[in-house]
Amino acid sequence: MQERNETISCSSTILKTLKSVESTTKWAYKALLSRKLIDQCSCEPKWNDDVGAVPDWSRLTKRLIVSTKNIELRWFQFRIWHRILPTRKMLKIFKIIDDDRCVFCHQSVETALHLIIICPKVKAFWDQIWIAFKRGNITYRATRLTKIKMLFGVNTGENYDLNLFLLLAKWFIWKQSKADGDLSIRLFLNHLSMYESVQSCVYNMMGKKDKFRALWNATANMMNVLNSA
Repeated sequence: MQERNETISCSSTILKTLKSVESTTKWAYKALLSRKLIDQCSCEPKWNDDVGAVPDWSRLTKRLIVSTKNIELRWFQFRIWHRILPTRKMLKIFKIIDDDRCVFCHQSVETALHLIIICPKVKAFWDQIWIAFKRGNITYRATRLTKIKMLFGVNTGENYDLNLFLLLAKWFIWKQSKADGDLSIRLFLNHLSMYESVQSCVYNMMGKKDKFRALWNATANMMNVLNSA
């Protein structure tokens, strides 16, 4: 087979930009993150109607970046914010499925809010976590959580570990809904352990294993509390 030798035309400005950046993908990603993509988002009024006024809306992106470097987790939370998570309600609107009822309770329409917080079976899952936290003296942080904080996270600072834990719990609920799985603490702990193993390898390859252990330490403590409940 004859090899095709094609020349792709490119403007000097674009070529200069591509050559000047170490990684084009990373450059574009940082450029997008630097913009205030969450400000005055069309989904904000809808969330305000559902759960009340969401504070610090413009800081949500920064809060997420501080909490995790995992792109899949970031994209998952971003879809929750923008109400584009492909729940059964959305799938029915696009005529992909006929039944929009929640995969867990089989009663109410499956929206993001219902699936992640309101569903009775999901609520029972969260209750198990908070009961374990009370027994493990993590009450001071768990009791102040509201729907808004569970959906959008808490203020940054020393709360990055709690934001990561909440994000991983929401991600677990989402994964289980797609697999028709159970919402047991045992499976959730397996889910956390898998995430820990993968991220530990990633940080180790970057020569930052100690940094990951420091970041994961608080989450590991929460896992121990759940495991002993």
